[in-house]
Amino acid sequence: GWDAAPPVILPEVQQQVTEALLMDRRCRVAYRKPGRSAIKEFDVHPLGLLVRNGTVSLVSTKVDAEPDEEGPRQRHLHRMTSAKCLEDTRRVPPGFRLADFDVGGGPGVRALGERQSMLIKLLVHPGAPFWPHGRPLPEQKIRTLADGRTVVEAKVPNRREFLAWLRGFGPWLEVLEPIELRDLLVDEARQIVERAD
Repeated sequence: GWDAAPPVILPEVQQQVTEALLMDRRCRVAYRKPGRSAIKEFDVHPLGLLVRNGTVSLVSTKVDAEPDEEGPRQRHLHRMTSAKCLEDTRRVPPGFRLADFDVGGGPGVRALGERQSMLIKLLVHPGAPFWPHGRPLPEQKIRTLADGRTVVEAKVPNRREFLAWLRGFGPWLEVLEPIELRDLLVDEARQIVERAD
C-alpha cells in the first residue's frame, strides 16, 4: 500500500530522548498537542520508544501529572520542539512492560472503550481492492454468500490503527458487529457528506 513520508523529528530531540532512556533519567520536553499552537514544557519519566507506521512515540509518565494525565502516555517525537535529558533518575511504574503497552494499545490509542480486543463481523462487497482472502486477521472465519459478498468474523485489537485500516475499504466494507463500531463509522461518513454539501 501507499505510505506517507514519516514525520520529521529534530535530531537534538531524538538524541536527548534516547540519552534519557539509556541513562534511566527524566527528560524535559516542549510538546505541541495536535491541532494546538501552544507549546507546553514539562518533565517526563521516559519508559520506551514505539514505532508505528513511521511515527516514533515516547511512552512516558508525566512528572507531577494531573489526575486525568496519570499513567503511561504516548508522545510523538515529531511534536516535540525541544528535549533535555535531566540529572534526576526516572521512575518506572510497578509492573510496567513496554511489550504489554504496545499489545494493549496503551491509553489514548484504543478505538472503543477500554477493552484490549473485540470480536468483529464485517460484510465485504465484491470489488474490494484487497483482502479478505489475502492476509488474514487473527482467528478469522470467512463465509462467501450467494451474491458474492463475504462475511468475515475475527478477533482484532481495539486500536485506532485497525480503525484506520477499516476506513481504507471505503464503500466496499460494512461493519455488522459490534454495533458501536458500526455507529462510529456511519457517523464519520455522515460528517464527510455534510462537509461536502
